[in-house]
Amino acid sequence: MSESDSHSLSDILAAMTEVAETDDSLKKKFNAIVRFDVEGQTLTLDVRKDRSG
Repeated sequence: MSESDSHSLSDILAAMTEVAETDDSLKKKFNAIVRFDVEGQTLTLDVRKDRSG
C-alpha cells in the first residue's frame, strides 16, 4: 500500500465509529468491543448494544 492510498488513523477510526453508530445490524452481529492494532497503535471500537433504550 503506497502512502497516497493510506488513511490517517483518525480517519479510519471515524469511519468505523460512523458505521457502528448507524448500522444496527452490525451491533446485532458484533455485540462486543472490537480492538484493532494498526501500525502499533490500538484502536478500540465499542459496538455493544445500547441497553438504555
